[in-house]
Amino acid sequence: MARNPETVNESAQAVGLEPADEGTTKFAMKLFMGSWTFSFVALIAAYLVLRFNADIWPPEGLPRPPFLLTGISTFAAIGASVMLQIGVARRKGPRPEQVVSALAFAALLGTIFLALQGAAAMQAIDMGLIPTRNAYTAIFWLTAVFHAVHVLVGVGALVYLWARARESMNDRRMLGIELWTYYWHSIDVAWLAIFLVMFVPY
Repeated sequence: MARNPETVNESAQAVGLEPADEGTTKFAMKLFMGSWTFSFVALIAAYLVLRFNADIWPPEGLPRPPFLLTGISTFAAIGASVMLQIGVARRKGPRPEQVVSALAFAALLGTIFLALQGAAAMQAIDMGLIPTRNAYTAIFWLTAVFHAVHVLVGVGALVYLWARARESMNDRRMLGIELWTYYWHSIDVAWLAIFLVMFVPY
């Protein structure tokens, strides 16, 4: 449904931006998220092509990737999304400072996710999942590392937003928090797809 131009203008002015500035900011974030989303789709599709054209899976001599640590890390990633969504939802409540706490907890959970992923990576290597073994291990590691890099970017953004929000909270910064909340939701969706396709035994 089309938005009333006057409503768009009022919304932009409410966050201290010109309408064109707000639109450009949102478009840039959408472009950023869309570009790597297609990359994830391509990587998962390549994995599925290998998976369903193989007679034996995992390939002979290779174990399944570690499930327990990656499963626990999945809850950490989802928890970060929940905390961010709660913070955004309460931004106009009686205690807007709760957004700062939500950013801190989300960044902490994102860091825990990365730590668990690092432990899972070491376990996978010990099990014999070496990146250079074959096409399967190459795609597996490329996908895992590609996602971890995006999580690292997200954690860095949350830490930055938390530091700025501690100084002062205004509508312009709130817009940034909302956009990075959408970013985190997106990498969560990407991770859930990766986890279900590559890690869940089937």
